[in-house]
Amino acid sequence: MKLNLFRPSVRSKLLHITIHLICWAIYIFLLSYRDLLFNDALINNFWTFSVITSPLVPFIYFNLYVLIPRLLFKKKPLMYTLALSILFTVCINIRYSTAFYFYAKVLCINSIEPFFSGRVGWWTASSETFGLFFISISLFLLHNWYAKERYVKELENKNMAAELNLLKSQLQPHFLFNNLNTIYFLMDSQPEKAKELVVQLSDALSHQLYKANQDKVMLEEELEYLESYIKIEQIRHQDFLELNYNFPEETSKLSIAPMLLMTFIENAFKHSTHSKGYKINIDISLNGNELKLHVINTKGETKSNKKVGGLGLTNVRKRLQLLYPQMHQLEITEHESEFEVNLTLELNE
Repeated sequence: MKLNLFRPSVRSKLLHITIHLICWAIYIFLLSYRDLLFNDALINNFWTFSVITSPLVPFIYFNLYVLIPRLLFKKKPLMYTLALSILFTVCINIRYSTAFYFYAKVLCINSIEPFFSGRVGWWTASSETFGLFFISISLFLLHNWYAKERYVKELENKNMAAELNLLKSQLQPHFLFNNLNTIYFLMDSQPEKAKELVVQLSDALSHQLYKANQDKVMLEEELEYLESYIKIEQIRHQDFLELNYNFPEETSKLSIAPMLLMTFIENAFKHSTHSKGYKINIDISLNGNELKLHVINTKGETKSNKKVGGLGLTNVRKRLQLLYPQMHQLEITEHESEFEVNLTLELNE
């Protein structure tokens, strides 16, 4: 079972499609109205331009939903300009060829050939194609700007509640109680383990108190905190847990939103407890500015495992959408006997 972030409803999809169809209809209507100077049949003009424009539709959406997100939004303007230039040239030729064929062969307008054979035909195809690209890109960027502003506004409106929730998640009584209780029982039987747990608990609480309220922290510091937390859980679950974890040795000077990765690792321990033993594998790797988190944990015996999610994952999804829009991919998969998390995140210095 795979969970998608912010899956739109059927109603939302239908509304989105309807708006696109209306925009296309308005564009074609404007072209049809312009050509009333040559042909006073508005309906005929509308259907003619619908046929001529339709071959360009896939290229327009390829630009909007592939080139812009993967190149322009990822700060690769030169590559985007080159790709757009090639796409624009292809579309001009398609527009010119489609229009010429439709007027000359389908509508059998013989007088159209001299028009298309000269510069005027190419100029018309170029200007109409340019207008189509300009309008579509402008509307797409305007929509993305509006969506981003809406998210920022929503974040501001919920800032007080979010800060309160963050404070509550920092000092959870059960986290302190469980570890203090473990330290108490280890003091007599395994004093060295008890001392180690105190050190790790001190590091974890220090990070929560002094770093979690910042907008960004150094990735190196965040990984150190995660390692402290993992070592705490490793000591607490040492009799039943088979744990493997791997962190990158070099983090450059990358930064990350604090406590962002914590939820996935905490859930791995929370939802894997099993009296017959359990396994947890945690792998965090870096490829340039791209961070990948891969977590696999055995399903536990608790009822909470019947449902993947909960408040923690809901909050982290929201934070990812607000802090790393179009800069992350999250996939949570429930297998027969284990849970798997794959997160890809683009970081900045």
